[in-house]
Amino acid sequence: MASKFFTKTGEENFINTVIKNGLKIPNLPKYYILRLAINKSFRLSYYPLDHNIWSNTITYDGDARNEKEYNYEQILGKGNKNYETMLRAMFAFRHKDENIDFSDDSNFDMALHKYIHRGLLEIYNTYKTTDNFYQYLIDEFNLNSATNYDITAKFDDRVDEEDILKYCKENSIYIEIIDKEDSIRHIAYKIRLKNTDDYKKLSKDIDSFQIRFGLAGPALFDEVIGEAMTFYIYLPKLQKDWQILNGESFRTDLMKYGQKFEIGVYCGRDMKNDPIFFDLEQCPHIFIAGTTGSGKSVLMRNLIISIAKLNSNVEFILIDPKNGAEFGIYENKVNISVICGKKVIKNSDEVYDLMKKLVDEMERRYKILDSNKVAKNNQLKEPLSNVVVVIDEVADLFASNKNIEDLIIRIAQKGRASGIFLILATQTPNSEILSQNLRANIPTRIALKTISSPQSKVIMDEVGAQNLLGKGDLYIKVNGGNKILAFAPFIDNSEIRDLV
Repeated sequence: MASKFFTKTGEENFINTVIKNGLKIPNLPKYYILRLAINKSFRLSYYPLDHNIWSNTITYDGDARNEKEYNYEQILGKGNKNYETMLRAMFAFRHKDENIDFSDDSNFDMALHKYIHRGLLEIYNTYKTTDNFYQYLIDEFNLNSATNYDITAKFDDRVDEEDILKYCKENSIYIEIIDKEDSIRHIAYKIRLKNTDDYKKLSKDIDSFQIRFGLAGPALFDEVIGEAMTFYIYLPKLQKDWQILNGESFRTDLMKYGQKFEIGVYCGRDMKNDPIFFDLEQCPHIFIAGTTGSGKSVLMRNLIISIAKLNSNVEFILIDPKNGAEFGIYENKVNISVICGKKVIKNSDEVYDLMKKLVDEMERRYKILDSNKVAKNNQLKEPLSNVVVVIDEVADLFASNKNIEDLIIRIAQKGRASGIFLILATQTPNSEILSQNLRANIPTRIALKTISSPQSKVIMDEVGAQNLLGKGDLYIKVNGGNKILAFAPFIDNSEIRDLV
């Protein structure tokens, strides 16, 4: 078996940065960071070892020369702390469908190298040097005990203003309670703090509210926009006490639509029970992500149906790599574009060629704009149909063909003026697949419940989504603005047929 592992220049520089500025332990052996990288890789999405995702794990220094060598004895330990046998077993279990013999030294060596490089890249992409690295470890590796919770747990009905005031007094936090509202899934307290020190203390302590008050889930702590040192504390209610939002709620809300938007979109209700509408043309693209059970599919139903109902000059391109499991119901019911053959795209092999056709269509439209001496589609005397491209599980597409991302980024950069808009969704929001370049060109973000705070950061550039309750509650940031807590009505399949 090969007995050495070599880092690349950029990897070695990053390891030095983590030890010096993150952990602040100058003499810490560097191989500890390699062990951390192995651990991180096991927490990422599974891919076969021959998948092309493993070939894109050292992007920040390419083929730079080898910088430092590490003996396997350092990485895997020795004596009573030799983890080699355990690691071989873990590789064998995780890659059991690939028929790889990890008792073979060359196979084990290959897997170990790939796991270290991939883990280092993910840590590099998710850790900001301005963050507290110890807090990053707690969040990223799920070290906090409050990660899992039961929304059917016993809620302490005695939690009231006095409890909150007493808690803050005990922790030397000055607080004034301005208002209290019974929201859709939370009791919302509007509070005012005295200064930034009180804000820092309370924002740090808010995670302890669940245990302190016996809550059904994590408390949320959000800024009140436009009011200095004013915030909302959301205490979750028992699921049996949630307000039910369904297809009838959806119909009622759409009847309240009165804005003159280019492409009106509805995504749910805010904590005051008011419908939330926005203009897709102003977004101009949307990135949606959330874990299994978060309500991602339900939200996308809201978006697609509301766009179809509220607008006349719109056609859809619906891409559903899961064999049409989510989007098949819309076939022959909404206006699907001729660009995709008037059908829902269910085969991932078709997507690359379709994206090339869409780029060609975008360039054709730019020529029309140029010949008419206007800058945008909606400035034409007879505007072309707006094309809304909805892609479910976009991360899977990028993993299967990296070139698809390049085409989508190109559309994201130029599509708005030509009347082409993107709605991209995934259950696996991680930075190794969803690049910073892509996210920089998708300014509107919707985060449903995530597994961890780093996933929340990938979606909306800040933490918070990890504390959502799931089942359709979400944070939305329109065009890079402040995040808004919202709730998407649940529309079942029979209601979809009636609505569209």
